Amino acid sequence: MNEISKRIIDLLDYIEQVEKLRSKPAFSVPTDHFVAYQHELQGLPELEFNLQADDDDIWLSLPRLQEISAPPLSEQLQPWVMLPKSPEKSPGLKAEYVEYEGKQEVARHELKDHPEIRELFDWYVENQWEPWAVAERPRRRLISRYNQLFSLQQVISLEGAETPLSSCGA
Repeated sequence: MNEISKRIIDLLDYIEQVEKLRSKPAFSVPTDHFVAYQHELQGLPELEFNLQADDDDIWLSLPRLQEISAPPLSEQLQPWVMLPKSPEKSPGLKAEYVEYEGKQEVARHELKDHPEIRELFDWYVENQWEPWAVAERPRRRLISRYNQLFSLQQVISLEGAETPLSSCGA
């Protein structure tokens, strides 16, 4: 190839690169609808990447999971323990509880008078609550991601694929 041909090719390459800088990407999903990086999703239960099914490439598959509630308290612990619904918060032990019959106060119990309650509570937290919370935290993160994607899918299907996402109210 002679020198003139090489210069023309270099010039055309330069023009192509300049044009690429001017043009906008064809489509990008705004981060207010959904954004996730693969490393943030790895380790979530039952989530799968890069699958092949019926000659289709599936880049992300996640099931619709349901929350699993905390292990039930024993009858003896129920009046003493404040049990949160989230695995992010720890259960609390009340200093006292009041026993009622109907609307009438029957008895008042203080924790200092019931050392067995503290032992039962500690056993419950260590052997039931913590194992449940460790398993449930990633499930709740997956449920949250599923809900984000489902919400995005709803916006797209209601507004139509031709409507830009930036004008949709999600």
